[in-house]
Amino acid sequence: MSTQKNILTLLNASPSFLVEKNTQAWEKITAFYQDARPEWQKGSSPWSIGFLTDLFNIWSRSDFVRESCVRYPQWLSTWFSSDDSFLNQTRSELTYRSLLAQQIERVVDEDEFMRVLREFRRAEMLRIIWRDCLNQTTLDETLADVTALADECVNVALNFAYLQLSERYGVPRSKGEAKEQQRMFVLAMGKQGAKELNVSSDIDLILAY
Repeated sequence: MSTQKNILTLLNASPSFLVEKNTQAWEKITAFYQDARPEWQKGSSPWSIGFLTDLFNIWSRSDFVRESCVRYPQWLSTWFSSDDSFLNQTRSELTYRSLLAQQIERVVDEDEFMRVLREFRRAEMLRIIWRDCLNQTTLDETLADVTALADECVNVALNFAYLQLSERYGVPRSKGEAKEQQRMFVLAMGKQGAKELNVSSDIDLILAY
C-alpha cells in the first residue's frame, strides 16, 4: 500500500519538465480505479512503492508507456502484484504465435482483428520498453524480442487476410493444368530481416507471389 504523501513525493521526484505530465497521468489512472475499489480512496494505492517508483521512472523516459497506461489503465492492475508479472516475462517467436492464436481465436471480422492486433502489439511493446528501461534484459535480447513480435504480427495478419480473401474470392491458384494453391510470401528487409529491430523502428516488407 502506498499513501498519497508517498505517491506525491515520487511524482515530484520526476524531472521538473515532466512533473505535470506524470501527475496528470496518475490522476487519470486514480480516477479510473477510485469508483470501484475502496483501497484507492483518499489518494492511496494498493500498489507498492517499488512498483510505483519503476512506473514513474519509466513514464519519465517514455511518452509511449505513459500514454499507454492512461489509455489502458486496467492493464496495470494485473501487472504489479507478483514476480511472474507480465512485465517480467520473456518472449520467443513460438510464445508470440501461441498468444496471438489465443487472442484472435474468436475474432469474427476485420475491424475486430485489427483492434486485437493493435492492442496486443501495444501491450507487448510496453513490456519490452519496461524491461529495457529497468535493465532487465540485454540489447541483443531486446532487438530479438522486437523482431520476433513484428514477425509474428505480420504472419498473423497475412494468414487472416488470406482466409478472408479466399472466402470472398476463392482460393488463389496457379495457371495451367496443375492449378496449385498459391500463397503470398512476405520478405522482411533491413533491420527486421537482420533481426535487429529496435523499439522505434519501422518495417520494410516486400510482398511476392
